Amino acid sequence: MLVLLLAGCFVLLLAGKSQRSESGSKDQPFIAALSIREETQCVDNKSRNIEVNLAFTNTSASDVVLRQGLGQSVTVLGLFGTKTLSPLLQSWSSAADAGPGATATEVTIHPGSTFAYLVHLRLNAEVLKQPGFYKVQVRYDLARPASIMGRTNWAIFQVRECDATAALHDPTQ
Repeated sequence: MLVLLLAGCFVLLLAGKSQRSESGSKDQPFIAALSIREETQCVDNKSRNIEVNLAFTNTSASDVVLRQGLGQSVTVLGLFGTKTLSPLLQSWSSAADAGPGATATEVTIHPGSTFAYLVHLRLNAEVLKQPGFYKVQVRYDLARPASIMGRTNWAIFQVRECDATAALHDPTQ
């Protein structure tokens, strides 16, 4: 448990650092963090939704407005195939929160506050059929104080062969 807590803190620090380096400014108005609820997925030949958490913390002295429901862009990159023992050179992208009937909304995050929400990310069958490690990142849109497209940290998940017992206990099955 302590390892997970330390890893979470490290991810938040990296998220803040990567956001500052992308914008070139040390006065980044927020920190964006992505975490995956089920970091291990079973191999499958069908697409599947997984749940990810997005959290935005306003570190500025004024309100920040986040656009939500516009179809946050999601990128999944293959890292290493555990069955082939070789790099995975595939990538995949999708829109995460723009389902049928979705409408764009703006969420105001006050100074020092955090806004978090759950997103259902659809992993396609091409990703799920190859055992290995993958990383995922979400792009988001900040409406104010200025229109900014930003990115969360990268989060890693594994696709692996699951036995029948593991599949019975896996809530995503």
